[in-house]
Amino acid sequence: MATITASNPQRTNRWLLIGAAVLALVAGILVAVVLANTGGGGGGSTNTKSTTGTSDQFALVAKETIPAGKKITLGMFDRVKVDSTVPEAVSDESVAVGQVPSVEILKGEQLSLSRIGLGSKSDPTLARSIPDGRVAATIPVDQVKSISGLIVAGDHVDLIGTFKEKRGDQDVTRVETVLQNVQILAFTTDTIEPATVKDASGTPVAGSSTASDQRRTDTKPNPSGSTVTLALTPQQVQTISAVEDRGTLSLSLRQLGDSSTHDVVPTYYGEFGAIPPTPVPTR
Repeated sequence: MATITASNPQRTNRWLLIGAAVLALVAGILVAVVLANTGGGGGGSTNTKSTTGTSDQFALVAKETIPAGKKITLGMFDRVKVDSTVPEAVSDESVAVGQVPSVEILKGEQLSLSRIGLGSKSDPTLARSIPDGRVAATIPVDQVKSISGLIVAGDHVDLIGTFKEKRGDQDVTRVETVLQNVQILAFTTDTIEPATVKDASGTPVAGSSTASDQRRTDTKPNPSGSTVTLALTPQQVQTISAVEDRGTLSLSLRQLGDSSTHDVVPTYYGEFGAIPPTPVPTR
């Protein structure tokens, strides 16, 4: 008769212990992953890049006092760990570079989005939106000159001057394109709004606003609009002031994206019709 051998109890217990250890190890790994994803990794703070700095408690602190109106450049701030942050605190210097604070930022002060016009309560004044090298100048318009009120802040226009003058014994009207491709900063009280481009994480990209970004698309036609504010060089301001003194100005609206320059010869019109143009110096 064959003898039946019972299974070894010690071997069975050893396999049970190994299985329990493997399960415990897997459970430990899963717990560590969950804690890492929720930021609860045993009390140590994370060091993730944040626009507001509220999750990692880092903020930008001014090295020296920055006057209002001075453009922010790289190196003006130290990124330091703080116990608490101000509302909308900035922890990434690239967000601030290229921006212009409307108020003084004191030495040691935490930088916030509202200080550089990017906060939830953005600076509504026009001065922040004037392009570099330009100034804002306003001219009066009526329903005809404002293209039936269909222009909006951010559009580009040409300025046409009309003058009455003498040519010999004949009264002559001269019409001349005095400026081309000029950006409208405001139509009456509707102003451009710089559109801040954001990256995939929602962080504003410094210096990302362009003329096309600033064009208003949320306004309705305003036939009663009475003024247009333009972005001009100081020299161009003198030009339109002279035209207004000697004649009248009207606007012609450009197609979106059209930045071309045209060689336009002045038109002369007299009592008996058009007169051959007389060459004038190129402006």
